[in-house]
Amino acid sequence: MPNFKTCFIAAFRRAALAAVTVLVACAETAPVGESYPPLWKITAPDGMEAHLFGSVHMLPKNIAWRSPAFEAAFAQADRLVLEVSAAELSSSAAASHIAAHGRLPANETLADHLTPKDYATVMAAAETYSLSETQFIRTAPWLATLQLAVSAVAADGGAAEAGVETVLAADAKVLGVPVEGLEQLDDHLDTLSGLPMAAQVDMLVQTAEDAAAGPIRIDALVAVWRTGDLARLETELLGPLKENAALYDALIAKRNKAWTEKIVRFDANDGRPFIAVGAAHLPGEDGLLTLLHAEGFRVEMVR
Repeated sequence: MPNFKTCFIAAFRRAALAAVTVLVACAETAPVGESYPPLWKITAPDGMEAHLFGSVHMLPKNIAWRSPAFEAAFAQADRLVLEVSAAELSSSAAASHIAAHGRLPANETLADHLTPKDYATVMAAAETYSLSETQFIRTAPWLATLQLAVSAVAADGGAAEAGVETVLAADAKVLGVPVEGLEQLDDHLDTLSGLPMAAQVDMLVQTAEDAAAGPIRIDALVAVWRTGDLARLETELLGPLKENAALYDALIAKRNKAWTEKIVRFDANDGRPFIAVGAAHLPGEDGLLTLLHAEGFRVEMVR
């Protein structure tokens, strides 16, 4: 069963970001002795060049993550490529999807899908973060997971408006740089709402167990993120998720394959893209770096 940190990274980005409409730019100087998260330069066999950055979707507002190399690459980009385009994220489509798929049937509550022990754990976590019991018990497990995850991260100072994609989308708007998506919003949200009920329940229970223990330590997550150590990233971010093959396949493997196929089709004549996706999508045998290398791309880490 995946742990809370992995559920947050893998789950939050697909739905909670869709509700974010406030775009706040954030650029700090990294403290002496601390490194920036790595940036990757990818070069296709036909010479098409792009930069790829692994993101975190909720961050404290004082976290520095933009290196001089990052700033130079972003300034040269002709377009920004995110998991889902900024236009779709700012539309009403996310709210419509949640309205259609975020509630249990009228005659059901979470208690119908959880053991008494697990139900008590989930409701204790909901109470910890002041989530309305009346509303929460009618919420589909995938969405309940997001609500708990967002609440726990926010309790430790994480903010969606300081997350990487939100900041970059705001900057792109100011610069007049178009923003594209690697997938459609409906596909983005269907990844979670379309999970089998058993997988949704597993995700919710583990998230509740971790969230009930207290706020997530964002500093620990950021420390791993900044290392650029792919083996460590794979262990920390993907190891627990791989314990549930269905979740790992739906949230990571299938989407990485689809994104790779789209990136391979990028044309050098269309300019230089800057790609930002969740950090959990980069490492491992199913990660974007490995998949792109297998397609003949040259992959180089830059700082």
